[in-house]
Amino acid sequence: IRIHPPNGASINEERPFVLLEFPEEVKVDLASAEFDGENVLDAFEVVNGNKFVYWPLSMNRGEHNVEIDAVDAAGNEISFDFEFATTQRGDFVMPLVAGWNAVSVPADPIDPEIENVFTDPAIEAVISWDRYEIENPWALSIRDDDRWEPWSAGRGVTAIQARSGYWVKSSRFIEQPIALGRGTAIIPKNYSDNCDDYWPSFWIFVGVFDEDGDQTEDDYGETLRRQDGAEVTAREYLGHYGRAYTWDAIGSRYEKLDPSDTMTIGDGVWVDGFGINLCP
Repeated sequence: IRIHPPNGASINEERPFVLLEFPEEVKVDLASAEFDGENVLDAFEVVNGNKFVYWPLSMNRGEHNVEIDAVDAAGNEISFDFEFATTQRGDFVMPLVAGWNAVSVPADPIDPEIENVFTDPAIEAVISWDRYEIENPWALSIRDDDRWEPWSAGRGVTAIQARSGYWVKSSRFIEQPIALGRGTAIIPKNYSDNCDDYWPSFWIFVGVFDEDGDQTEDDYGETLRRQDGAEVTAREYLGHYGRAYTWDAIGSRYEKLDPSDTMTIGDGVWVDGFGINLCP
């Protein structure tokens, strides 16, 4: 059986793939396939008979383990596993449903310009909210072929940053890879160096980002954790807020975020601070 990457290899490809190549003498099917403990059987594609390829959009840098169970036409079974390491940083992959999505990135994009972040042509519009723009806090950009243009005479979204939440409209279900740097942003309750600064007593739209930078690759949908592995609650992350909601894109409804709930990488969060001082 030929495998790629070879067992024990160190790979510096930006987007590595996993290849399994069985001898052609007899038909082989995969019975189970796990990648880093996750079932990826349905993600393997059959290529030219007994070749199977798993090619994720992104793969975290570090050690990886593959476990395979296969069976041939005669019922003979074989199980094996192998390990390899990746040295290139993986992208952050943002899944978007058809319609509106409330999302964020856990670290600043390496190239933050909107046209270099939201590259999939299915993405039609991006909206942000700036609490300091009192008269018109909304900014909206719309895709025009390969360009992003501000809507009408209003402000447009020009760059994507980790501190903000974004409404993103997609025409279909897609996965958008985004190259991020390591997390360097501060958490929202420390937004200002001035401890006389207050959140305004109206809604603001914030992102979920990772302060220590270890959940800034292919970590969408994971619970935000501190460096010691402890889960981060909404109270710890947002401070003493009034109300907070995330958006269920599949159900098209808001979901209340209680202080004891944990924060999720990739969420955009609507928060009413009620003017509470959020400095430590």
